[in-house]
Amino acid sequence: MSATAPPDRLERARRELAGRGYLTGPAATQPGARATTVRLALFAAALALLLAAAEVGSSGQRIGFLPPLAAGFLPAALVAVAGGYGLCRWLAVAALRLGGEPGTIASAVGVVAGAGPVAAVAAMGRPPVTGVTTLPAVVGAALAALGAALWMRHHLLVLLAFPAPPAAGRRVTGAIFPVVVLGGVVAVLALAHRSDQPETAAGASFPPPQGRVAIVAVDGLAREELEAAADLVGTDALRDLTLWGWAAVAPPRPQLPVVFWTTVACGVPPPLHGITVLEEVRLFGMEEGVPLSRVGRLAVATPLQWFGAARVLARPATVRRRATMWEMASRAGAAVTVGGWWGSWPVRRVMGEIVSERAWLGGDCGRDAVTPGLAALVEAAWQGGSADAAAASDALAVRLVETAGGVYPAHLLALSLPALDIERRRAPAATPFALVQRQLPHLAVVDTVVAGLRSRGYRVWLVGAPWHGGTAFVASSVAPSGRYEPVAAEELAGTVLDQMGLPSPLGLPPPRRDLSRVTGLPGVAQAYGPPPPPLAAPSARSQQVQRDVLRNLGYLQ
Repeated sequence: MSATAPPDRLERARRELAGRGYLTGPAATQPGARATTVRLALFAAALALLLAAAEVGSSGQRIGFLPPLAAGFLPAALVAVAGGYGLCRWLAVAALRLGGEPGTIASAVGVVAGAGPVAAVAAMGRPPVTGVTTLPAVVGAALAALGAALWMRHHLLVLLAFPAPPAAGRRVTGAIFPVVVLGGVVAVLALAHRSDQPETAAGASFPPPQGRVAIVAVDGLAREELEAAADLVGTDALRDLTLWGWAAVAPPRPQLPVVFWTTVACGVPPPLHGITVLEEVRLFGMEEGVPLSRVGRLAVATPLQWFGAARVLARPATVRRRATMWEMASRAGAAVTVGGWWGSWPVRRVMGEIVSERAWLGGDCGRDAVTPGLAALVEAAWQGGSADAAAASDALAVRLVETAGGVYPAHLLALSLPALDIERRRAPAATPFALVQRQLPHLAVVDTVVAGLRSRGYRVWLVGAPWHGGTAFVASSVAPSGRYEPVAAEELAGTVLDQMGLPSPLGLPPPRRDLSRVTGLPGVAQAYGPPPPPLAAPSARSQQVQRDVLRNLGYLQ
């Protein structure tokens, strides 16, 4: 018989024979709808707790975020579990109609169900950082996958009226749920015992800092574009810059300026300094925000925003766990000036002046955005709000170069030039010729800044980070001409401090000095302590406005 489905009369005969006991194996008891609903709801709650633990553990958040995050994930988990259960039943029925063997069908669909929790955690895109904080997500996903696979297999065997599995199999299936619960308790305890307190400042004596050093961050500039710009702009400073010693820098990962430039400033990778996203979500009216993965934003932030239970704001650097190069230099006694560097908002207490990216890109003159000594400069550059971010940041950079340092013999200037990248984000479909025409005035500003720094006695380190292809690089005015071995972004913080005669920070890579592998004397690494406190905490309105600014500039999609 070639039919893919058995005739109804054969099915009726099979049921009659089974009812009379002629077929082997005991008859399976059909599961009740209420019991199935309760089990699915419990599994959805466990899945919500697992996803919340993954968010908290992978991003290094406080354990206090676990309950609200789990509550936020619960509606999406209920929908996902209900949909997954319906899909598994449909697959089983379809495979049975095609002539599949019930035991094989149940096992295969059980594997599909078990893959769900693992896929949900993997889709978060969190970096595979080892440590106790990431164990709950890994262990919980494995236990949830095992429990889902075994339960779904047993459930489908019963639904398909297949002879029930042996008692031992049922005992294993029943025991997996206490194991999942126990694993969840262990996961929560592991997170609860994580140290959430920042390191305390320790007394230290530093040698007196020496000389003037500037590190200039140019967003959107590749090495290939720099060499082409030297001919287009036709000025001496850019031509000289192409003759400096240079080295490629590891490609920025992830593709967010705030992450890359904070890594450069702190000398440690993102999981250690804590700045991994541009946005945070405040759940259920909480005063603190939490960064969410793409799964979390889709499953938690989006639906809760409809009901006013979540707010998405720009994430300030109050959560940064490591000090930056200018904060370390200030602690060692050097005067510092910061112009628009990503990760400097809100401004912190240092011996010097700071214009954070909040003021650099949006013109805000609030106490959290700029130190009082530079507030008038920001206001003048933005001309009451009529300027745009590219023009205003260029004007501020030129003005800071003219005034930075003053009479201080030892001074560190950390300067950001984002205009090239802003122009590219404004016109993503522009032809190469049109894009060059838009960027030429900003390339001239790079030339002016470099020339001004050299005339004022600064040793200049220029870092270019392209976000749309090309070679990220660092070039140094103190390095002999030529190309050197690639440099990791984490090496630059210690290198800048070394240029000022300061010891290398404890736990950071050794300095590269003139881009060679020459390092300082062994045993001179020293702890610089945690980041200093901010002058003022940014308000929720300031965070909302900053998010709008970043979205308008193309940094948020």
